[in-house]
Amino acid sequence: MSTKSNLYHELQSVGATDDELDALVGIATRIQSLPVEAFSDVTEDIAPKRHFNFGFGFTFAGLAAACFVLVGMTLVTFSQTSVTGSPLYAIKKVSEATAVLVHPEYRAVVMMHRAEEVKTLVATKAPSSKVLATLDDYNVQARTYKMPTYETLEYCKTNLQLAAAMAPPAERQAIDQTLASLST
Repeated sequence: MSTKSNLYHELQSVGATDDELDALVGIATRIQSLPVEAFSDVTEDIAPKRHFNFGFGFTFAGLAAACFVLVGMTLVTFSQTSVTGSPLYAIKKVSEATAVLVHPEYRAVVMMHRAEEVKTLVATKAPSSKVLATLDDYNVQARTYKMPTYETLEYCKTNLQLAAAMAPPAERQAIDQTLASLST
C-alpha cells in the first residue's frame, strides 16, 4: 500500500468526508514534495526544549535531588542531639528506626541515647510526661534488644542512676523500677 493510500484510509477511519479526504491528501502530497530546508524554521519552534543544564551534566532535577539529600542528611545529623519535645525529635526517631532495621545491633546505641535523654530531661527539669515517655521508650528498646553487652547495660544503668538521683519522687520511682528490671 502506498503512503497516499495509507493516509487516505487513516483519515477515513477518523471520520473525514470524501471532500475532506481529497483536500487533505492533496495538501499532504504538496507538503511531501517540499524540500527539507523549507521546514527548518518550523522545526526549531516545535522541537522539544533541552533541560536547563548547570554545566558538568547537572540538570535542575538532579540539582534539586542533591539539595534534598543534603538537607535531609543535615536534619538527621542535627536531630541526633534532640530530646523528647524538640522539633527534630521525630526525625531522630525515624533515623534510629531505619538504622535498627538495617543493622539490628544499633538498638544498643538507641538504648544508650534514651538513657542519656532521661538524664538530660531530669537535669533540665522537663515536664514529668516527657521524662516518663522517654523512659517508656527506653524500656521498649531494652525489652526488644536481645543481646545487650555489659558495656551497654553499665552505660545505661549509670545514666539512669544519675537521673534517679536528681528526679522528683514520681519520676524516681519509675526510674528505679527500670533499674530493677536491668538487674534481672
